[in-house]
Amino acid sequence: MNLYVIIVVTLVVTCSLNWIVPNSYGETNQQNLQNDFLPVLKDTNLKIEVIATGLNFPTKMTFLDEKNILVSQKYDGKVILIKNFEVQPNSVLDLNVDGFFERGLVGLESVNFKNKKYVFVYYTESGINKDTFDEKILNNNGNKLVRYEWDGKTLVNPSLILQPMSNSGIMHIGGATAILDDSIFLVVGDNLISSSLTNRPQFSLSLIKLYCIDDFLGNFCLDIVSNYFWMALNGDPAESLIKDNGVIFRVNFDGDAVNSNPFVKSQLSKYYGYGIRNSYGLAIDPLTKNLWDTENGPDRYDEINLVVPGMNSGWQLTMGPDNKTQFSDHDKLTYFEGSEYSNPEFSWKFTVAPTAIEFLKSKQYGVDLENDVFVGDVHGRLYHFELNENRDAFEFKDSRLQDFVVDNEQEMEEIIFGENLGIITDIKTGPDGFLYIVSMVKTDIPSWLVWAGNERNSEITEKAEMMGVIFRIVPQN
Repeated sequence: MNLYVIIVVTLVVTCSLNWIVPNSYGETNQQNLQNDFLPVLKDTNLKIEVIATGLNFPTKMTFLDEKNILVSQKYDGKVILIKNFEVQPNSVLDLNVDGFFERGLVGLESVNFKNKKYVFVYYTESGINKDTFDEKILNNNGNKLVRYEWDGKTLVNPSLILQPMSNSGIMHIGGATAILDDSIFLVVGDNLISSSLTNRPQFSLSLIKLYCIDDFLGNFCLDIVSNYFWMALNGDPAESLIKDNGVIFRVNFDGDAVNSNPFVKSQLSKYYGYGIRNSYGLAIDPLTKNLWDTENGPDRYDEINLVVPGMNSGWQLTMGPDNKTQFSDHDKLTYFEGSEYSNPEFSWKFTVAPTAIEFLKSKQYGVDLENDVFVGDVHGRLYHFELNENRDAFEFKDSRLQDFVVDNEQEMEEIIFGENLGIITDIKTGPDGFLYIVSMVKTDIPSWLVWAGNERNSEITEKAEMMGVIFRIVPQN
């Protein structure tokens, strides 16, 4: 399932909700929003606040400090400032992006470093000096990770850190990031391309079936097929047009390889892992400093992974655990010195499209939830996972989850923390210790099958009033 491609949100309750909307820390006002969903939390001692509304397809957020939040917007390439819970009228950055399908401004991260506030953005740069919406693979300048500095009012001094693809395909460009010490992780999806890093070193027509039939992309298969044949006629994609796909980078804040990277002595020096189909979530365990990700499968076996250094996640040959998929062709995977194939720590047998992942770095909800894992999906579900003592596997009370796979919706009961939260794109622990959730909600129509950004179905998207919001989970009292 692809977050920015097909959005299916089942919204069955239409009501007028009276939200508490904080406009500064410790102060609230009231705002009525007409919604066709009712957010719910399993823990009745907690409630949901809306702290910002009216955002335009928000993708990620980052906290500059206790009073300032930055939010990235996919289609218009703007970074928005939320100051004291008030959305500011002018953007602090406006990039020229190509927003077609999954392209756009999709990554945002910040960090204090040597008396500076660095802000990293990941986006698809338009091929001309304005925002575009172009399905052609050659009409953009690729995906870029750029570092800016926050001067207290705006973002200045851009510096290119990575450019994984000189031209970006329409899907699976990744964009999730995470900071560890003085380095940044960036996940980049397979971009619908075969390469050694996706365990298929040669061009493969089977990938057309995989995406056009298994992923059921309809008319967009025409674009995918044409892109594949262009690349087939112009050389091996692993060597020419597309590079650095299906990988997790780890670089320092200048874009250089980190000395402890698993392949640091080779041309793969900036890679931390590979074999990734696509991901919208990276997070660092605050206790072990281990990296975790979410990964989206084609039509089955979405995953949560503990990303060990040198991990080969298995795509494009396998998704999900071996004991469920019966995958045994490990010798057909691509291996490098220092790499190893890794089964996922958790999987959904059916597609849920997981997105953001976060460790709750706070005791605000009690010590039982401190440092636990929270994951969102595009269906408005917020999941909660407990880790074992070694923090390398999940623990469950439900015997049906002892195989670490959800086989049906009934088996999700233990892990669901909240529902009907819209299309979740990011989750962060705020400076106040509460969970913040970036989401998109429908405001005025019944359930639809929405092709986000698909001009071929503009009559649907024109009716689908999607509003970006930020939720906060707080105690009832």
